[in-house]
Amino acid sequence: MAANRAADARAMITRGLLTAVLGLVCAVLAGCGGGGSSAQEKKFVAQANAICAQELAVLSRTPEPTTPAQAISYLPKAIAIIQRQSGRLEALSVPASKRRDLEAALSTGRQLGVILVRFLHQLRAGTYQLATFSQVQSQSVTLREQINVHFRKAGLTRCVTSA
Repeated sequence: MAANRAADARAMITRGLLTAVLGLVCAVLAGCGGGGSSAQEKKFVAQANAICAQELAVLSRTPEPTTPAQAISYLPKAIAIIQRQSGRLEALSVPASKRRDLEAALSTGRQLGVILVRFLHQLRAGTYQLATFSQVQSQSVTLREQINVHFRKAGLTRCVTSA
């Protein structure tokens, strides 16, 4: 009788350990998706990348300016596209693991927007100088590189633009 109880106890412990190990394996495979991210993260990345692909496609159909007059026409469109993209990204349910990088990318994007709006006002007023153009161009490249770093860290490769 005591032997049966001991055997039953060992069997129960073995089943318990087996269940725990299987549960852990399932949690690792399901929770990580086999690729290091949860279902929520994958959904966010897919949604955000789709938004960026759509908005960047619209932006790419807008010819980049080569003259101040073209820039006066281009910048309001580009700024509106960037703001719309940012709003759409902010509206997503962002997993905690992606929030910091998305917020950093969007914050840096707002800095870029301020620079572009200021430059647009200077263009419209005719108060810009060649040095201003060079400075805006340099700042834009630097900020876009920073934005791209944060988008890459968040897995948002379709949001990355060429500098």
